[in-house]
Amino acid sequence: MADCVNHPGVESVRYCPRCGQPFCGDCLVELEGTAYCGPCKDVRVQELQTTPASRRPTSVTVFGVLNIVFGAMGVLCSPFVLLVLLAPQFIPQPSGGNSEAYLVTHSPLMRAWDIGSTVIGIVASAVLLAAGIGLLSLKPWGRRLPIGYAIYCLCIVVIGSIITFVFLIPAMMTEASCSNDPGARGGAIGGAIGGVCGYGITLIYAALLLFYMTRPGVVQAFRPTDKP
Repeated sequence: MADCVNHPGVESVRYCPRCGQPFCGDCLVELEGTAYCGPCKDVRVQELQTTPASRRPTSVTVFGVLNIVFGAMGVLCSPFVLLVLLAPQFIPQPSGGNSEAYLVTHSPLMRAWDIGSTVIGIVASAVLLAAGIGLLSLKPWGRRLPIGYAIYCLCIVVIGSIITFVFLIPAMMTEASCSNDPGARGGAIGGAIGGVCGYGITLIYAALLLFYMTRPGVVQAFRPTDKP
């Protein structure tokens, strides 16, 4: 072990976790269960005494606002989607019989998936809304909720992709090939592209949440801020 920075000839006992310099026991001060050198301890105390907004990382602010916006949209709009799914008579039926709406009303599997995923989506939107509020206020649970939401999104993307590409798209293409409507096949392809884009956006947002919510600076910002 190297000599103490402040006391040459005196063997150090550990390194300060902030500055990385070696110090003896007389030069270290314990704060929040961590031993700092004197200057680094003073800096840490100042950080603990700052207001939440001043020590909130930019990424936390950005995702806090985005989570509130997306969560509020989901909570407000998804119930109307669920209402339509529960009352399929309100879904317009195309003359050619080809569309996702037709499959939803005629396929028990698709109807069950759409209703189930919409109900879960409403709950997830409420969680996302709460996560945004927690992020902006730097609550410890405010960082954990977005991580849980991101994991949920990854699961939905995997399950939804299987249902879309194994069941929905082949059924739409079959309906299109049997239809006399020249635009039916194009509509089926357009629906497939829309599904891919939707899942892609969800996957990207989930990945960004996982990346930024686990950065060291973000984790540090959500540590308990009890003053010594």
